[in-house]
Amino acid sequence: MYFRIWPIMKLSEEHRQQIVRQLQCGNVISAMQTCRELTQCDVSDAEILINKLQSEISGAPASGKTWTLIVGLSVFIAILATVYVYVFPRLAGERVSPTAMIEVRQISMEPQGDWIQMPLTDGALCYVESTGRMSAVDFSVFRGDGLQLPPKLTLHFSDAGMQRATALREDRTLVFGVILPNKTVAATEPGHWSDDRIMLPLPGVSAADANEIFARLTN
Repeated sequence: MYFRIWPIMKLSEEHRQQIVRQLQCGNVISAMQTCRELTQCDVSDAEILINKLQSEISGAPASGKTWTLIVGLSVFIAILATVYVYVFPRLAGERVSPTAMIEVRQISMEPQGDWIQMPLTDGALCYVESTGRMSAVDFSVFRGDGLQLPPKLTLHFSDAGMQRATALREDRTLVFGVILPNKTVAATEPGHWSDDRIMLPLPGVSAADANEIFARLTN
């Protein structure tokens, strides 16, 4: 068998591709003649060589399908990774950065000593105490929905935050503001808090401003 296959060794890659193109066009007789001319082999050796090349050609689509499948799976995995990284956190809640500059402070609509005057998002003015009652470490995750009118922000308490929230809820006459740097995001009453979260509508806040607020919670 070795002596019958050896003519293939005489073919350069260019000549090999020439014969392959003839076979792909269905010109088996022309391919056979070209093979004999290039290798100076007899008919039986040429048949063996042609059969070998035809076998390789018939296997090429399968190889192509394999690569197509691999590429398709890679794209699918990339999509799943994107969903896992960007979509699932939005559904389950994005983590509040422990360094986010968010605070819960008591507020009043009337002047109170050295309290700082700040506007609420709906334009009303309020007075904010100088020290915070809760900070970023008191929250674990948040969910923001900037598409609703008004936009909504839900802050979930951390374990330590639940304890502080329980203490603040004892006096239900108090009103608190959720504060970002130099900005009162929303006013909220402890009586409206759940055991594990604060749900805040954001009146007067556009979708773009709401997304900016959400982004600050992750910084």
